[in-house]
Amino acid sequence: MIRRAALVLLCLSTLACGSSSPTNPSPTPTPTSTRVIRLEANLAYGTIDIGQTFDATLRIYSDGTAPLTVTGLNGPAGYAASWTSGTIAPGTSQAVTIRFSPTAAQTYNGTLTVLSDATSGTNTTQVSGRGQGPPFKKTGTGSNVFDLPSNVSRVHITGDYGGSCENFVVKIAGKLIVNEILGSCSIAIGRHFDGTFLVTGGGVTEVTFSNGIAWAFEEVR
Repeated sequence: MIRRAALVLLCLSTLACGSSSPTNPSPTPTPTSTRVIRLEANLAYGTIDIGQTFDATLRIYSDGTAPLTVTGLNGPAGYAASWTSGTIAPGTSQAVTIRFSPTAAQTYNGTLTVLSDATSGTNTTQVSGRGQGPPFKKTGTGSNVFDLPSNVSRVHITGDYGGSCENFVVKIAGKLIVNEILGSCSIAIGRHFDGTFLVTGGGVTEVTFSNGIAWAFEEVR
């Protein structure tokens, strides 16, 4: 009996009787923070007169689990942003006004980039616009030759004559546009001519005959 008790005690003290060692539970992993950027915008401004402005909205979304910090916006010349830096909370967005202000008759196309600490997502969007000068206008009396700008697509033509009969003939890029008789004679359409015409690509404009007729050409937009 003494020997058995000794064996049992030995077994309990050494944990050598078939029992497994106790294990500690694994720590729960810490979730990785994400900062996901997403842009939503339609920044196609079309054609704007020089000196005028047009506003459109860019919306910056923070779709991650941590706040998104924006540090700047980069874009082509001609565009300005109402907001360029700050923090956007997860699940929210920031509206930014992008103003287009052309200063020359040219295109203003390019990429707008939002600088931030985003870990993923899309941080660029395209912008496009064009500046245009004042509408083309040309006036004169009698025969004349001049260039109609290539960007003119519609032109309003008038002619006035206070005499009896005079031909009023206009050609643009070799195409006959106006062929009328102005004045007070029986075959005249009257003292005043007025018409608007579609043109393609501008070109050399010829006012022929037309002695004494006061005429005007003005672009229609």
